[in-house]
Amino acid sequence: MCNVLDALISRCVETLETTPNEIRDWLNSPKRTDPGTRTFELGQTEATFKRYVFILQSQRLTDGRYAKYWKDLLCLCLHVAELTEDERVEIYGIELTEEQLGNLQVVYNSCEEQDERDLERTAADIDRQSALVENLFRFIVSLLCESFPDGEAPMSPVCYFAGVLGIDRNSRGFRTAYTYTTHISGFLWMSRLFMLEYALPKYAYQHIGLPDRMTYNNRGWRMESIRREHMIEGSYSPFSHMINLLRRGKKFAMKEGTYH
Repeated sequence: MCNVLDALISRCVETLETTPNEIRDWLNSPKRTDPGTRTFELGQTEATFKRYVFILQSQRLTDGRYAKYWKDLLCLCLHVAELTEDERVEIYGIELTEEQLGNLQVVYNSCEEQDERDLERTAADIDRQSALVENLFRFIVSLLCESFPDGEAPMSPVCYFAGVLGIDRNSRGFRTAYTYTTHISGFLWMSRLFMLEYALPKYAYQHIGLPDRMTYNNRGWRMESIRREHMIEGSYSPFSHMINLLRRGKKFAMKEGTYH
């Protein structure tokens, strides 16, 4: 499944690299009415070396820490999916909908079938790989688009994992506020990348019925409607939960004198 996620991230990076700066400014903002203070981007992309940097940054995402957050979360989801509904809630405080469980089962079964095959990269094999990537993407989007309108403590896998990031495996304790903010920021960045792909993909996701960006006459509003519903403060969503954790982490880090 990790290889499938890498393939998905590569598609997301292509979308990001071809998205106008103004849309990326708003994508990076947790506010309803103000754009982000920084453009959402991979890093420096000097015109002379743009293609080289694109390849380098894409590899860094798939091989590095940002992708690992979501690989770890997907492994967690696979683990809790094997439990009963009561066990998921009692042990982890996590709930998965029937649709999410079904999507996850489809992805897992497809990964197992792919591992058992000696793929010759025929047209049928490529189509199966594309379907696998798209089904995984559908599952990820379902996690990120959950809503908690009653304002109660959420039981989403994303929110649970955001808390897990506060644990330091080496010290077997909790991270400092400053260290935690670097991890939650990376997890949040990767989640925004997925939502950009959901809103305005460069290529259509034919197997799950998601059209490409050219379908939308007003692409700015397409991004904005999704951003306002799922990705800003007060949206009662996994994003608003992560944004709140990041804000609190920065506040405590400043009190500790470790955030600049």
